[in-house]
Amino acid sequence: MSLQEVSHTDELESMIESTDSLMVVFSKEQCPACNTMGQWLDKQFVPESNQSGIKVVLAKLERVGRKVVEDFGLRTMPTTLLFKGGDEVYRVTGFQGPQPVVNAVNNHLLAI
Repeated sequence: MSLQEVSHTDELESMIESTDSLMVVFSKEQCPACNTMGQWLDKQFVPESNQSGIKVVLAKLERVGRKVVEDFGLRTMPTTLLFKGGDEVYRVTGFQGPQPVVNAVNNHLLAI
């Protein structure tokens, strides 16, 4: 399964409200760190997350609109937000490799 992209804010908000464990990655198309993050997610993280029940979506600012920057308090790209039961439980700002994201998911979405 490949990384799912959302195309507008209504779709994103609906996913947040209806998905128990959700990871949303906000990115920009011309951002090198965002592209690296997207490749890692698509090739490694998404296939592994399918077994854990975590839904992973990509929200590119060029597609969902710049309003999400204000709505979600985004300051840096990429920014990864973790939602549990519709509530934001953690955020990872920037991309320093996969480990901070893996740790956040393990501690905030998979923790019992």
